[in-house]
Amino acid sequence: MARTKDLYKPSRRKNGEGVGKFCTVNLKEDIAIEFKLLVKAYSEVYGQKMTPTQVIKRLMDAGVKRCDPDVHAVFSRLKEAGAPEPVLESDPTKGNVWERRYFAVKDGDKIELQVGDKQPFYGKFNGKDVGLWKFIQEGYTFMNDAGIEINEDQAKIIAQTIKTNK
Repeated sequence: MARTKDLYKPSRRKNGEGVGKFCTVNLKEDIAIEFKLLVKAYSEVYGQKMTPTQVIKRLMDAGVKRCDPDVHAVFSRLKEAGAPEPVLESDPTKGNVWERRYFAVKDGDKIELQVGDKQPFYGKFNGKDVGLWKFIQEGYTFMNDAGIEINEDQAKIIAQTIKTNK
């Protein structure tokens, strides 16, 4: 039973402009599983493949307006004012880094990594223990449990700090 509603479609890019940028949204695993089911449900009801972007946009446009009209009013005002300045995250190499958890993240796939011997971090990839560089080569982003992206140099510093404080 397909519905006929206007669904969000990003504006078409001119030839040679490439694809739009994607970003990672950190969700708890149980919420991410429910969200995947929600995307599937939308696809079944609308009779076409829905993307997570389309579902989120639909919920932002209609759901917030109905559930939280005050939030929607502020959201609309902020949206008209333009994109906010990026928030500068704190340095992931500072503080009690040994108390954090570390992940390789790609397209909703989140693999926990541990401090390694040959490479700063390692984890299971296709059933094998592989180092951080393999995850990066495969397009994964290295981040901590606070959602802060970590580059290769920072990974080395964090791993060394963890080894020193064990």
